[in-house]
Formats: sequence, structure tokens, C-alpha cells
Amino acid sequence: MYTMKSGSSRLVNADIAKERQKASFDPLELTYLVDGGQEKTKHRHLLDDFVLGDSALDTQSSDDYLSYDDSYSRALKKVAYLLKKIRESPSFENDIESIIHLFLKYSGSTAFPEGAPIGVHFAMFIPSLLGQASDEQHSVWLGPAMDLKIIGCYAQTELGHGDRKSVV
Repeated sequence: MYTMKSGSSRLVNADIAKERQKASFDPLELTYLVDGGQEKTKHRHLLDDFVLGDSALDTQSSDDYLSYDDSYSRALKKVAYLLKKIRESPSFENDIESIIHLFLKYSGSTAFPEGAPIGVHFAMFIPSLLGQASDEQHSVWLGPAMDLKIIGCYAQTELGHGDRKSVV
């Protein structure tokens, strides 16, 4: 059973709402603390509404009975739709962090239960570029990565487990 949160279009599980009312602290203040402030909570809600409020992303239907190919095709169509919607929205211009947030939060759940086919690109490759590349490398790689002219992957190995080819 879900209820509407007062003054909002958000559904809240009735049991969670009941427990929040019993808290000895203000749950909203805790949310602000976890999110990093009231403005960041508002921004997160806007991002959630951007995805969850769009019927074209169909967060309710299940892929349980689709073939792998059909499920993958459906996921590609959703990703393409979301990327087009992001590009057309002025609120995402130069906001790489919000785009990464959308793919991190919704890959493997709600909007993309089958997983976003380019989730690794946004969840791992672009953050690696942002955190580890020089300014010069950013100028070469970040634009094409954000425009999907290149699609990155991520690979790693563990010491002692495949790092010495002569032993493998």
C-alpha cells in the first residue's frame, strides 16, 4: 500500500510513512544531511521526476517474459530515448554529474531493470576520465565520450591473478 506524500506527487510506502512519523528526529533533516543539503535534495528529486515521471521509460512493466534479444533491444531503445531527452533539456547542459547520477541510480532498477546497455560507460568510464585524466586528456576524450562518439569500457585485474602473462 502506497500513499501520496503531502504536497508532492511522490508515492511513499505506507509502512515507511508510518515509521517516519514515529522518529525522534526529523527524517527530512536527515535526508538533507545525507544528500549534502536541501538544494541537493531538491535537485535529486528533480532528477528522479525526470525519469520516473516519463511514461516512455515505463518503469512498471516487467521484462521477465522477454527473450534476451527483446529485453536488450528494449533497453537500448530506453537508453536512446533518455539520452535524447537529456540532450534536449537545457537543465543538463554541462551537468555531467547529474547525467552520471541518472545512469548510476537507474541502471539495474526501475527505469532499466534489464540494465542499461551503456551503464558502464556512464557509471565507470566517464567518472574515471573525470577523476584520473589530465586537463589535456579531458579536452581530447571527455567531449566525444559524453556525445557517445566513443563508448568506454572498464577492465581491471588483481595482483597475482592474471597480471603476469608468463605465469598464466
